[in-house]
Amino acid sequence: MITTYIGIGTNVEREKHIRAAFVELTSLGRNLALSPVYACASFGFDGSEFYNMVVRVDTDLNLFELSQVLKQIEIKWGRAADAAKFQDRTLDLDILLYGNEISQKSR
Repeated sequence: MITTYIGIGTNVEREKHIRAAFVELTSLGRNLALSPVYACASFGFDGSEFYNMVVRVDTDLNLFELSQVLKQIEIKWGRAADAAKFQDRTLDLDILLYGNEISQKSR
C-alpha cells in the first residue's frame, strides 16, 4: 500500500461536493484521515469562495490508476472533461503526495 494525500476543492454546491468527494475516496483504500475544511477566495479568476481539504488514504492503486480514478470522480460529479484552469469547480481532486514518488506530469 502507498500513502497518498489528495487535495479536494469545490466552489459549486460546496457542502454537497466536499461530502461526495469524501464518500468517493473511501473506495480507494483504507486508513483515511481528513484535514479540517477551510474556505478561501478563488485564485486567478473572479469566482465564489472555495472549500478545500486534504484526505490521506492508503491505496493499492498505482499513480497512473489513481490519477485516472480521480479524473472519473470529477467528471461523475459534474466537472467538464475539458475544463479550463481558473474557473468554478464542482469538484477538483489533486494528488498532492504519492508515497515518495516525484512526478513531473500534470493533468
